[in-house]
Amino acid sequence: KVRDFLSWGDFMIFLSDNHNKKRFQQIFAHYGGGFDWVSFIESQLSNVDQCKIIASGSQVIYIELYHFPNMIMLCDSVLTLLASLDHLCDVFKTRTRKVKGFDIEKVEEIFNDDPKLYYEYLHADVKSLYQVMNEFMELLQIKKFPVSAASLAMTLFRERYLDDGGLRALLKD
Repeated sequence: KVRDFLSWGDFMIFLSDNHNKKRFQQIFAHYGGGFDWVSFIESQLSNVDQCKIIASGSQVIYIELYHFPNMIMLCDSVLTLLASLDHLCDVFKTRTRKVKGFDIEKVEEIFNDDPKLYYEYLHADVKSLYQVMNEFMELLQIKKFPVSAASLAMTLFRERYLDDGGLRALLKD
């Protein structure tokens, strides 16, 4: 299900109402660290009790929001899926495809001139990213989407190669 928010303030209200639901405690956007989450923090910093930005170089990996009883992570999926969303849709053969011919540089103009196209674009992005992430998790047989390729590698190593009697015992010696 896709939800529309007319402002980052509306998104904050949604988070306030839903912070206790596990599915809303980790929220992903593709290239979110370079656009969506930066815009959100710029807009809402004065409304947030505390936030912690986790970065690698100049790339935002995720932002931890400590405004609600449960911490919320705003994550960038591009650090795990290192390709454009359009390319990922092709690779994972998603049912929902990105809207072609949408000039992201003119997003505000499109919002004002053609709101139907604007929302069609956003909905397709959200749905296709969700489908890509699910296919990715199914392919790797993992239950939680990782915040980066490095965290994925560590998780897979721990889950698949560190058994109680094998490698773990060798590492202690």
